Amino acid sequence: MKKDCWQMLELKNHLDNYKNDVFLDSRNVFLTNPANKAKIDEVFQNYAWPAIIRTLSGTPIRLFHVGDEDPLLKIEDLRHEYATRALLFVLEDKNNPLRRDSTSPWYFRGEIRCSALDYMISSDFHLYLPPIIGIDNLLNLLKDPAFNGCPPTLSFEISYKKQESWIVEFHSGSGAGWGITSYQQFSDHVRKEILKALKLIEATYRLEEDYSNIMAFKMLRNVLRDTYGTNIS
Repeated sequence: MKKDCWQMLELKNHLDNYKNDVFLDSRNVFLTNPANKAKIDEVFQNYAWPAIIRTLSGTPIRLFHVGDEDPLLKIEDLRHEYATRALLFVLEDKNNPLRRDSTSPWYFRGEIRCSALDYMISSDFHLYLPPIIGIDNLLNLLKDPAFNGCPPTLSFEISYKKQESWIVEFHSGSGAGWGITSYQQFSDHVRKEILKALKLIEATYRLEEDYSNIMAFKMLRNVLRDTYGTNIS
C-alpha cells in the first residue's frame, strides 16, 4: 500500500489527533475516504437540505435546533462497508417548541442516509393520545392490517406535570440505489416524505381539538396508513 494513499493519510491523522490519549491502544480506527465524504455531503447540501427547507417554508413547522447551531454540521459517518453519512433531524411547531413543558401531541424524527451506492430515508412518528381516546380505538389502530409489516408500538407515559398519555410509535424507511434513481429524484423523495409528515401533523391537530370526534380519528388513521402502511410504495 502506498504511503500517500488516503487510507494511510487518514490513519496518520487519527494517530496525530489522539497521540496524547493514554487509551490510544484501546481505540478502534474507522477510516473513510475524504473525497467520498465530500461528495456525499454535497448531495445533502444541494439536494436533501434545500428540499426540506422549501417544503417547510410557509408552515409553522420548522427544524428543531439548539441556539445558532447549523444542523448540517450534524452529518455523521456511519460504520458501513462503503462510505456512508447520515443526517438526523427533528421537526417542531414554532408555536409549541420542543422543551420539557411541551404539550405537543406528536413527535417526528427523520434520518437521511447517503452512501456512495444508495440512499435511505427513514422516520419515526410518535403520536401522544390521552386516556380519553379509549382502549378500543387504540387496539383497532394497533391491529390495522396496513401496519402488519412494521407494526406500531404502544407505551404509556406520565409527564413531569402528571399528564398521562398513550404513545403510539410508527416507523418506516425507503430508498434506492444511485444507479436506479437520480439526485433530483432523491430530492423529490425527501420532499414527499416531509409533505407526508406535515399532513400527519395537521391530522393530529385536528383530532386534538376533540378526541371524541370519530371522523377526525378515522382521518388520522387513514393518513397514518398512507405514510406507514406496508403496502405503500
